[in-house]
Formats: sequence, structure tokens, C-alpha cells
Amino acid sequence: MTGGAERMLTMTWCRAVRGLALATCLLAAFHGGPTAEDSTTLSLDIPAAIGDLKFDGGRKPTEEARSTQLVYKAPGLTLTVYIYGARPGTPDGIESEQLNAEFAQAKGAIQDPRAWKHAKLEHEGTARFGAPPHLFAAREAVFGVKSEEGSATSYLYLMAEQGVFFKVRYTVHKNKRETGEAQLPAIRQRVGELIAKVIEKKGGPGQPVEAQRPVSTPEDRAQAVRFAGELEANPMADDAPDKRSWLIGWYTRVPDITLTVCSLLGPFPKKDHPFFPQVLTQSMFSGGAFMIEHPDKAKDQVAVQTAGMLGALKVYEVLAKTLPEERLPFLDGLLERRDQGMLAAYMPDAVAEGCK
Repeated sequence: MTGGAERMLTMTWCRAVRGLALATCLLAAFHGGPTAEDSTTLSLDIPAAIGDLKFDGGRKPTEEARSTQLVYKAPGLTLTVYIYGARPGTPDGIESEQLNAEFAQAKGAIQDPRAWKHAKLEHEGTARFGAPPHLFAAREAVFGVKSEEGSATSYLYLMAEQGVFFKVRYTVHKNKRETGEAQLPAIRQRVGELIAKVIEKKGGPGQPVEAQRPVSTPEDRAQAVRFAGELEANPMADDAPDKRSWLIGWYTRVPDITLTVCSLLGPFPKKDHPFFPQVLTQSMFSGGAFMIEHPDKAKDQVAVQTAGMLGALKVYEVLAKTLPEERLPFLDGLLERRDQGMLAAYMPDAVAEGCK
């Protein structure tokens, strides 16, 4: 499990989204590989590490910030990747007027005294991101900067390809200069790979993303059912995080199975709860397994959500026994309804309210 500070940061981010995006975000915070949604609303799997830098959290676009932001850190090193989705005036290529304007603005932000006490431009040119056959040209500026914490080197890269605009900020403290420079090849390769993934998910200019998403295969559907059952039975297994990651990624990619994550498990815990995310995502996995096994009832939300609820309660029972001090009263009440044979009568009204 990731550290408490990172989980609290990501949980705050998750509170702002609903449905599949919420389940995806929660899984990213607890055990699964990090996932984010870019500003084109496409779901995107992102690297857990870039070189020696580990994923440290993300931010979705807001009215104030136009980009999805992904942050990676190592001692003395900070990498931030900004992904801007397609919008009017999106730069197209590193020689476009729009990118030149964005590049001038980004350089000015580094030289702003509010950012650094002192910033001197040391180098400006171009760089390549990615690996053959997917190489992307980027504008590059390198600054020597100073703050109250000491001196550092700040790398800035901007690139634009097929309606997707990326900005990369990489800061290396003075005492990590050699280590930081050694990370640059990995950063350029992995960020380039990320650009290629975003472009692929966009489908290129004028091409709908859905047309490039493969339908589910019988083998994958069988695996999704099997993983859901195994997670219900043993949510603490060593391979449980990998199974959750696979299921989230698979349900996000396939276009022929649509899951609805409803508000049926009570109020979202106010604190950084140690296992509620696993309970919530299990409701999705178990509901999805029901849809696969009972395609004639796939559009019956009461039946699907009931199956999801029963799976979630199985997982809650197991995990609550390991941490009884973290029991949730609402879920305990649902367990009582189940054990008393009253859950089936409760679900139609709950689904009507929680899935609207």
C-alpha cells in the first residue's frame, strides 16, 4: 500500500469524480497502478515510475488549471507532466505560433520572482521524446534557478502532436545534478511513450476513440469473472492488487460492457479509509461478472447492482475482520439486511435513488 500522505492526496482528488472515474481513481490510490483521466476525458494508464522517480499523485483539469498534471519524485528530483487535451487554439507542432506563445509564457513563469528568487536561462534548443518509431520533437529551455532552499537546475519542454499538447517541468537540486542528468534519457523515452498512448487513445484528428477500442474476447470475459470471484473470496491475496489493476484497465478499454457505479454503499468515508476503495471497486467487479454470466439481464440495473452489492459485502466482511476498528455503520446495516433475507426487497428503491 502506498504511503499515507500520497493516499490522502489522491482521495481528495477522487472525491470530485463519480462513477467509473471514481472507481478508477480509488484503485489508483490503493494498490493499483496509477491511472488518470486527461482533459479529453479519455482514461489513461500512466507509468508507476519514470526512471528512478516514483508517481506521487495527480490533478485533473479545473477552471484555473487547463491540464491534467502527473507528478513524479525522487530525493532532490521533481518531474511534472502537464497534458492538455484538444481545444480551440491547441498548438500543432513545435514551430506553430501557438506553441511559441506557450513556450514564451512557460519560460516567463520560471523567471517570475514569485517562482524563484533568481532564474537564468542557460540553454535553449530542441530535444526528442519517445523511441523509434514514435519520436516527438520538443522545445527545450534549461535554467539555473535559486530559492530559499538553494540552487537547482530547471528543465522545461513543450511539444504538440495531433491535437495533444504536453509540457514537462523537471527540477534537479544542485546536490543531485549528476543523478538528475542521468534520469533525462528515461524521462524523454517514457514521456514520449505517454504522448504516443494519448494520441492513440484520441484516435488521431477526426477519428473517434471508440472505433479503436477492441471488443471483449471470450477469454478476457472468462478471466474477468474468475478474478471477480477470487477477489470476493480472498481480497487480501498477494496478487489481489494485480487483479484489480487488470480489471479496471480492461473494463475501461472495452466498449461492449458498460458498468454503472452507483451510490449504494453509504456516505464516502470522511477520512483516509484503509479498505473502502476495495469494497467499492468490488461492487463494480462483481456486477460486471454478473453481466457477463447473465447477458439477458445486463440491462437490469437492480439485478446487476444487487450482484455487485453482494460481492462488495463479501469483501467488506473479510477486510472488516482484519481491522474491526474501521467498520462502517452503513455497511454493517447492509450486512444485517442480507443476513435477514431483506436485501432483495431493499435494492429496488436503493438503486432508483443511488443510480440516478
